[in-house]
Amino acid sequence: MRDFEQQWENNRKRLHGLLVYLVKDIDLADDLLQEAYLRAGQKIESYRGGNFGAWLAAIAKSAAFTHLRRAYVKGESPLGEGFDAVHEDAGTESHVEAVLVRGAVDGLSPALRNALILKHYGGFNYPEIAARLNCPVGTAKRRVWTAIRQLRAALGTIREEIAMEKCAGLALLDYAYGTLPENERASVEAHVGTCGACKTQLEDIRGVVASLQAARDELVFVDITDILADGSSITYSSSRPTNARDEPLLGYGFDSTRRHTFQSFFVDGEEASFDARDDSKDPEYRFYTVHLKRPLPPGETATCLGIFTTPEGIGASLDIGFGRRIAVPDNSGTDTSDHLLVQMVRLPEGAELIGSVPVADEVRTSTRTTLVWRRLVPAGEIRERPVVVYSA
Repeated sequence: MRDFEQQWENNRKRLHGLLVYLVKDIDLADDLLQEAYLRAGQKIESYRGGNFGAWLAAIAKSAAFTHLRRAYVKGESPLGEGFDAVHEDAGTESHVEAVLVRGAVDGLSPALRNALILKHYGGFNYPEIAARLNCPVGTAKRRVWTAIRQLRAALGTIREEIAMEKCAGLALLDYAYGTLPENERASVEAHVGTCGACKTQLEDIRGVVASLQAARDELVFVDITDILADGSSITYSSSRPTNARDEPLLGYGFDSTRRHTFQSFFVDGEEASFDARDDSKDPEYRFYTVHLKRPLPPGETATCLGIFTTPEGIGASLDIGFGRRIAVPDNSGTDTSDHLLVQMVRLPEGAELIGSVPVADEVRTSTRTTLVWRRLVPAGEIRERPVVVYSA
């Protein structure tokens, strides 16, 4: 295909937004976009016509799903080839699984649910979970293990009840997550190879861990602010509109301040069209309507990612003198259920981090600096916005 480079460039921003939606990490999305570019270049001879953008999107999704199969936020996770993080239409098997898993997670007590969300979706270790839940480390371990056992029962993955020490079960769970030290990992592998009961339990645990990924989009929200060299920013923000009507929903609407200019929306893994008009009640706001490709049934919830730009000096990056700037992600919101909120602020190339409030859980440094916060947000609570001070 002679104009491959031009076609790629025409679709690059859309593919990057799709990857942010899928993996919920802007730095990882950058890496996967490059991987998708290389894959597309290698496979270009197999392209047989049709929608080139859709062909590229399929390659980008494949790159994302391959990554999600192999790893979580921290550490490798040997989930097996049965795991697949696909986005399906309402009524399909994968969609039904996501609904069942979300229902099972909601059925856990708050203490168990929060520990599980921090472990599975947040990637925290047991001391970090204990610190966030204000409990002993042993209690954090027991909560995660109990949550997994209850999910196994709720999802029907237990084929026989196996009596064993709790510590053995925890070892199998940490093995499934890929977080055991190498010497303990080798010991577990040797034992599982000779113990049919433990092998059965490990397979059940892996099944639950894989199933939890089906509900990931409903339990993990992102607010990502990418600050550009001129002080403007691009923000990626999750939302979950629910159809509270008695008939299928064809689209959903919301007000937004005029300082935000929305570029695109992704709904359930696909880009959605939208339109905007001036708000008749408040000239400082626009009213946006996002059109769904498939009707949303009554009571169902869609997972969405909105991408908008904000000019320099308006919430995104403010000059406070002395060569310093302050970044305040200009977005907030609430949800009707407990969830893990992942917030990221990526500084412009060459910027030097001075500090942040609160202190970030992770600071990545390469050509650009990215700050990451992960925290549980109870239902109905307004998302707090971190403040970052840096030198331009």
